[in-house]
Amino acid sequence: MLRRQPSTLFGLLLMFQMVACTPATTTGESALSDDNLEIATDSSTDSPDQASTEPPAATLTINGREQKAGVTGYCWQRGNGTSICADGIGFTTAPDPIPAESTFLAQFEYMLDAKPGRVQLSIFPASQPVLMGPKESDWRYWKSVPGDQFTLSPNNNPSIELTLQPGLYVFDMFVDWPDYGGVNYGFLVDVEGALGRDSSAFVDDQGMPLDEATYRTRFEETIGEFQSLLMADLTDTYGGLWVEQHPEYRIIIALTEGDIDTIRPYLDGYEWADFVDVLPVNYTLEELRGDQAIASQAVDSVQGSAVTTIDIVNNRVELIVDNPDLFLAGLTQAGVLLPGSVIVLDSDPDGELPDTNLGVLLEAITPDDRVIYLPVQPPSEDSMMALLEGTLVEVDGCLRIEDGHYADGWLVLWPFGSDIRVADDGIEVINEDGKPVARVGDRLRAGGGAIENTRGMESINEMIPGMPIEGCRGPYWVAAPLQTIVE
Repeated sequence: MLRRQPSTLFGLLLMFQMVACTPATTTGESALSDDNLEIATDSSTDSPDQASTEPPAATLTINGREQKAGVTGYCWQRGNGTSICADGIGFTTAPDPIPAESTFLAQFEYMLDAKPGRVQLSIFPASQPVLMGPKESDWRYWKSVPGDQFTLSPNNNPSIELTLQPGLYVFDMFVDWPDYGGVNYGFLVDVEGALGRDSSAFVDDQGMPLDEATYRTRFEETIGEFQSLLMADLTDTYGGLWVEQHPEYRIIIALTEGDIDTIRPYLDGYEWADFVDVLPVNYTLEELRGDQAIASQAVDSVQGSAVTTIDIVNNRVELIVDNPDLFLAGLTQAGVLLPGSVIVLDSDPDGELPDTNLGVLLEAITPDDRVIYLPVQPPSEDSMMALLEGTLVEVDGCLRIEDGHYADGWLVLWPFGSDIRVADDGIEVINEDGKPVARVGDRLRAGGGAIENTRGMESINEMIPGMPIEGCRGPYWVAAPLQTIVE
């Protein structure tokens, strides 16, 4: 996943570059057919080159110490005409961080012979884990928070020198191979031994005495072990686990059947057993994961863009779109029913609803009667925050950014609300306020994210009626809102 701003699955690229977006695959037949539904449950692979079946493994090395990557999500072409996509419920990392000094060299390696087209790194502080993984898989899943973004060299062993403040960090690395697909890898890094200071940080965050904070933070590891046991033994009834700090400390276990007596046999020996409460819910965690996959495929049926997440506290799947009414009307017209656990939410409850959930392909005519195309993204409150610098050029009616990476540069997909203005003195792109943000021939610094693989570009084409444009081939740059040009 390219760096989002800043959370889980966003905008157009979610199904390829973010967590909890499209954990299922379609093979060109009915999108909601159970026979075509595949959910990947293994977070990684040890094979050095399995490009024909699944994403390759990856590692991070710091000062001679190596950490195996978790896989947050991916879309991968399997070599038999089908592709598979998968997401986790959070940014996936190993449970034990790799130590680092404040300034260090991070060296990455991907176990695939093919050269990637783009490599982008996001670094953000590790908050409380969303979920401890099953004991046998040894993964942790983290929520995203604001952080920093970097573009690395597009090769199989890029490196970057970093200087970070003491802290525990998630490294989210998005790697895109044009011939295979994109993968989000996750790593966990402890800078300057910050993990040993968790209790002090807890005191600051929660406003409690140090001895109480120390008492609670030492629960974390054993709670994770306990959770893994429940997930393995109570799959048919387990709905999730979370910790509440206020108004009082409680460990909540959600079950579709049973009560505290169901849990009691598992509590022997745990010093926090008296803090456990059981909450009855309607859906198991496995059911929510399956419903999330169906909800993601439902989005495909109406050619929309959306974010899907699992909310274990409210025992539901959230499907977040820009205009819920239009989205639900599209599902009705397509004859698609969402599972009962899925709730459709507005991505910007306080904003004005757009009149479409799709993008638009605009055209303008130059004084010499040539057509200039402007592909505009669907409405979205979120955007990716990688950086592309180059010159905006017009090639056969297509507006592209030339940065030396590709011969013809990147075809720009402009933010919703953009328009094109053509005059004798040139071509410029304006924002929704009518202000110029880019001119052909000028240097341009554009935030956003890259789509270089065929599957990704095909999916985006479905969201912008009229795409693809003949003669305007990829790769695509999905631009974030641009700053107004200062005259």
